[in-house]
Amino acid sequence: MSRLDKTLSEWVEKGLIQAEQAEKIALFEAGRANRSWMVTSFMSLGASVIGIGLIALIAANWMEIPDGVKLGMDLLLLLGLGAGIFHHLERGGGQMLELFLVLFIILCMASIGLISQIYHTGGRLEDALLFWALITLPATTLSRHQFIPFLWVAIFLSALIVRILAQDLLFPSHPEEVRWVALVMSLPFATALISMLSARVPLLAPLGAGFWQWTFILGGGGVIFFDLFINTLFPLTHTNLNDVYGLAIGLSLPVFAGVWWFSDLSRVKKKITMAMLLLYLAMIPVTKQLLPFEIMGAVFSILLFALASVMAGLSGNRRLSTQLILLTGLRFLGIYFAAFGGLALSAVGLILSGGLILALAALWNKRKNRFQQWIVGLEQ
Repeated sequence: MSRLDKTLSEWVEKGLIQAEQAEKIALFEAGRANRSWMVTSFMSLGASVIGIGLIALIAANWMEIPDGVKLGMDLLLLLGLGAGIFHHLERGGGQMLELFLVLFIILCMASIGLISQIYHTGGRLEDALLFWALITLPATTLSRHQFIPFLWVAIFLSALIVRILAQDLLFPSHPEEVRWVALVMSLPFATALISMLSARVPLLAPLGAGFWQWTFILGGGGVIFFDLFINTLFPLTHTNLNDVYGLAIGLSLPVFAGVWWFSDLSRVKKKITMAMLLLYLAMIPVTKQLLPFEIMGAVFSILLFALASVMAGLSGNRRLSTQLILLTGLRFLGIYFAAFGGLALSAVGLILSGGLILALAALWNKRKNRFQQWIVGLEQ
């Protein structure tokens, strides 16, 4: 029985809907899901087969094809995909528009490689990717779904990070580990700021959504990085910490202002977001200077993931909220094992540890609905 069937059965038992209504809902959702799954699958399969065939055909005769013909074919493909994008934009978008956009931005990347090979321009990969991000920016803003902006931001940020580290653009007089910490500390604030600015321009709204998604990914990764690895990999000094912190504070101030005064979030969501930003900003100085205890990193992780779970619940994403609570529980177990050391791995310790895990799982299973109801009640 699928999750939808279980939910509908529960609603029927509770008297929320009639059995006939549940059957109609199940038929409607099944038909819509099957159509969506089948169309997407066949479109992906067809595009993949065509791509593999073209690659095989070109690779087999690559050296014999004149450079002019290669460039001409590339230009014709780009023009054809551009025409397809324009055609489907006129028809209101849809899945075909997304398919043409994906093929177009991929071909743009391939075109950069082709031109570099023919004219022996050389250069670094990250520079090519940054140029690709620049020329495909207009096409990315035409997307009506999240995948293309998410992919574009991922490639752009990856190339930018490599460029910054390879060219010593960030704190060039400091050791490499300090530059890494500064980057991890500052990137979530930078992506959040770009997202807020993009959201004010309707044309850039899809790109803003992509940067906002990566803000949470980078923030979560930064929390794990500072919690688990900062003490072993990157021992910072007080002087280095002050330099790193200046950049993060400079980027965080406009983010704080944007969240509190210019965002469309409810008052409760604003408070939670501000609390998360402050905790992230305070994580390094507290754990490295004010309270340099090994457990403090875990305390910050638990607080941040718990707040993120509440925020996800308020946004209606119950699955993400549950996953974040799971991460919070796992980190709590990490504190337990660290506190008891070898004792926790003894026979008796393993029994107690297993009992604790089972108890936490049972407690969550019993209280999760009440937790979700409490989250919803915060907005009321």
